[in-house]
Amino acid sequence: MQNHYFDEGGYYTYSGYANPENACPLNALRIGPTHSTERGEWSKFVDGTWVVFKDMRGIKYYMSDGTEAEITEFEGTLPEGASFTRPEPEPEPEPESLRVRVMSSSKKVLGNLVPKRS
Repeated sequence: MQNHYFDEGGYYTYSGYANPENACPLNALRIGPTHSTERGEWSKFVDGTWVVFKDMRGIKYYMSDGTEAEITEFEGTLPEGASFTRPEPEPEPEPESLRVRVMSSSKKVLGNLVPKRS
């Protein structure tokens, strides 16, 4: 027989030997949780039963400026403006000194050429 312990937030912490002659501690159940860590799940004791949810800890996310961060809570959510996809960096504008104007023989501007950078 085992006790299945949970913390003050109700999150499963560990399982250990239970003396069948003693009452179950207030922070434990004798019925085990059903989460699967292989599937990224964890259990939480809610209203008298174990509830399985997605464990978000360790998942990386990106702020709109490209700053990388990591979810540190079981049921963490993304901050406003964050995404699981790294934003593409803004292309740097070419310096005006590298631009070459292409003109026709009638002095009409046809466009700008920018030499390739190596």
